[in-house]
Amino acid sequence: MEEAEQAWERNGRIAAWGCRWFQVWKEKVEEAVRQEQTLKVVFFPGQVGQGKVAWKDLATVPDLWDGIGCGGSQKCEVAYLDMMQEKCGQDWHYEGVDVVNFLKNEFAKGKVVNAFDGKQWCRGELLARPTLGSRSKPSPEDPNKKEQVLQCRVQSHGKVFTTERVRHRDDIQKLLHSVGKDQFLEIMKQILPDDVKIVRHEDSILPNGTDCLQTEIQVETVEAMQELRNAILNHNFEISLNQELLARQHGTLQLCVNKTHFCQSYEQQLLSISKLTRHQAEKYKEIKEKLSTAVHLSSVAGAGKTFLAVELMIDALKQNSSGQVLFVAPSASLSLHFLRWLGRRAAREKFDFEGLLDRVLVMIPPYKCLMKCCIKDKSIDLIPCLPASDPAKQSLLLQIIDEAQDVFFDNVHHDFLHSISSGCKRQLLLSSQCQCSSVPQELFPDIPTIRLTEVIRSTQRIVAGAAVFHSAARVKENLKSVCPDGPPVKTFIFNRPAGIDSVDRHVLYDVYVQKTVAGIWHAVRSYAGLSLHNRLGLLVPNDEFLQQFKQLLDLALKEHFPMRDFELVTYEESLSILPPDLQAGLAVDDKGGQSEMNEMSEMIILDHMENCKGLENLIVMCIGLDEPIGTQSETAATRARLYRGITRAQVQAIVINEHISGGWLEFLGFLKYEPAKFEESKALEEAKAEAAAQVISARPERNPEKDATLTDTSRSHASESKNQEKKTSAVNATTTLVWDTDDNDLNTDTTAAIQKLMFDPRFCCWCLMVLNCFVHGLTGTTPARRSRTSRSRRSRGCEIRPHRPRGAKRQPPGRPGPPAPRPRQPRPTLRWPVSAAPGSPERPPGGRGVPRGEGRRRGRPWRPRPCHSAALCSNLRPRGVRPAAAGSKGLRGQQGHQRRHALGPCETKRPHGSGEPADGKSMKCKVC
Repeated sequence: MEEAEQAWERNGRIAAWGCRWFQVWKEKVEEAVRQEQTLKVVFFPGQVGQGKVAWKDLATVPDLWDGIGCGGSQKCEVAYLDMMQEKCGQDWHYEGVDVVNFLKNEFAKGKVVNAFDGKQWCRGELLARPTLGSRSKPSPEDPNKKEQVLQCRVQSHGKVFTTERVRHRDDIQKLLHSVGKDQFLEIMKQILPDDVKIVRHEDSILPNGTDCLQTEIQVETVEAMQELRNAILNHNFEISLNQELLARQHGTLQLCVNKTHFCQSYEQQLLSISKLTRHQAEKYKEIKEKLSTAVHLSSVAGAGKTFLAVELMIDALKQNSSGQVLFVAPSASLSLHFLRWLGRRAAREKFDFEGLLDRVLVMIPPYKCLMKCCIKDKSIDLIPCLPASDPAKQSLLLQIIDEAQDVFFDNVHHDFLHSISSGCKRQLLLSSQCQCSSVPQELFPDIPTIRLTEVIRSTQRIVAGAAVFHSAARVKENLKSVCPDGPPVKTFIFNRPAGIDSVDRHVLYDVYVQKTVAGIWHAVRSYAGLSLHNRLGLLVPNDEFLQQFKQLLDLALKEHFPMRDFELVTYEESLSILPPDLQAGLAVDDKGGQSEMNEMSEMIILDHMENCKGLENLIVMCIGLDEPIGTQSETAATRARLYRGITRAQVQAIVINEHISGGWLEFLGFLKYEPAKFEESKALEEAKAEAAAQVISARPERNPEKDATLTDTSRSHASESKNQEKKTSAVNATTTLVWDTDDNDLNTDTTAAIQKLMFDPRFCCWCLMVLNCFVHGLTGTTPARRSRTSRSRRSRGCEIRPHRPRGAKRQPPGRPGPPAPRPRQPRPTLRWPVSAAPGSPERPPGGRGVPRGEGRRRGRPWRPRPCHSAALCSNLRPRGVRPAAAGSKGLRGQQGHQRRHALGPCETKRPHGSGEPADGKSMKCKVC
């Protein structure tokens, strides 16, 4: 058990394959032996009894999967049966069965099965029982080698073919027959969200040959679509469905949703949907009213600004039978994504896709020519069509500039773009200030600006996590997400290996690869049954990191995922392949072959940050994006990179980074995930809205002389701190609803050496700072915020008392009682001298001071004693009431003074009001 636990730790806390499976199998076999049932072992064709391995030799055999007798897992089972037969006798005896004889009984003549005809799965009828055949399987040792296989003759839709792949098709039919189709659909209606309706259902076959019930649903709103997506991916729909079947005594079969097939339909429908949310509809109407000139649409990431741009472009093409539109983007990958989106949206409007592409022009860096789109070999290509020497001949219906904060702020000459824009009055600029890599500033102040604040792409936890890196406090105003809460943002923060310098970083890349593999395992376990094809994005900081990281990761994926065919591609390579629903003239059989290929080969996106602008994936890993907080420009660029990386994720964001001393992500070492009930408002309040902007504004401008040493000094700080004496960190740990930091790998020396965080967005730490400021007193600096009571006492010239501890009773003014608790250390108080003349700089506003001497009780603020008489005095007034004019006795002042007279005698000669006689003599009320 200890060895297994050690192996579990070495393997990244991933259990060895097959452990739980063997335990369950053993329990079932023991139950069969107790009931005196006959055990049977199925062997490969013609190999009954071959390939056996003794129980004691299992750990030493080099290859259990040698293709002799049975598979490797079955050899372990047979070895256990042989061992138990030696110990316990004939009760554990088993019979060897040839798989040919076994399948003849399972697949009889005339039975309806699912069969693979070479291109796709279909339903057919068996013309004969399975027979033993052979096929060539050449090898380097024997080019003419053949292997025995089982073959079946199947008839489907009048076509007869021979196949080696057949499956049962009656499981789902048995369930529907026992439950009833109508009752089963009623159960589904109860579980689905309110705005989701079942249109129709039919028997179908999945791309892997599994028999299934295919249900077509209609989703009314984007909110319902996002809620349904989360319910499917986090298994809540499956759990609710099976629990309901079990409650109705139909729990013999467990149903599951094919998440890959669902995501394919979801991704296609999401890009073709035309119904706007209420917030989008309001902004869309406002855009159309102002679009006679240039309009600036600004939003946070994932708010749907590109969605509105697609709607405007479709509307412009529908209203005008001729003319072209222009789309400008900072990368080719974003242009390809926009064209795919436009094609799926145009399919709903019955547009011809190739004819649509003829009317769309594209411009990408270096912005020196226009480009046309064409389809070639089922892929989209961008071809230059108009040189820079002839820009005036182009008349445009609409011009859309996406990610405008990068198009116009990348130090590139835009002469050709400006010449094109001069001929088009209708221009729409899309931007996100939080993604701007420069120092925060107001974008396009001369253009009418419309703002989107409702996120429709990312879950609430992703939105709250990205809010930590907002460029300005106002971005957080009215911010919300229509999506469900989703899983927490997963983090893998680890210690930098010792002795790593900027020259030899091979060991550091190895650690990044290990943590990335752990992150992929987390995604595989969390979304079991989901193909990661074009749904997982790995984002790295730059091209240099990409080249070093890709080689090591490719080898690691083949080692850790031998049963899955992962292929690492860039965004441009992935998006250039036309999806099956947009492939012109695609036959039905080709669609099946395309789906089969996608099931077997899974493309994982691996690209650097410059190519991910405006794009999104279901799952995103941000790898090595953090940098030390240095000069102002570098700090702003790192902040934008982190914000952009996290907001590329739709459902799951994962952050993988080494511990950077003085970096943006250092605060993650002091967070503890609290799996409590999630509330979006509380999650957004975890971080200060102005934290990132304050850090950037406080940094110095770029200094070329210090740039060379700034990064090395910050990075070496963590290794140098290990040689110092152990300290207790002055940074407090806090709980969070957003970040899952359980897999952070930071030793105690690293966190203990941190005395102050360069960037700490946690709101609770700000509250502790203000509280400490009150407890320790003010020593010449005023805190950013102060309670109303403290401000009023300072204006009256009173000392500021320590904060009253929780549970301590407040003493009424003027009444005897125990003094307030005093701190252990003497704290300075703020006093104003009584002898100061009115209007002098040393006297506080209002003209009143703090009396000294016997009239002041130790540890309590001075308060004037009330007068003894119930008569009225014009010089006394309650707090907050302006002094009356000369000779006037206002009713409010009289009533307030009347209450004070009733409390006791008055010995104080200073007035309650702020005025004094002109001769400077002391005075008392008329009655006194």
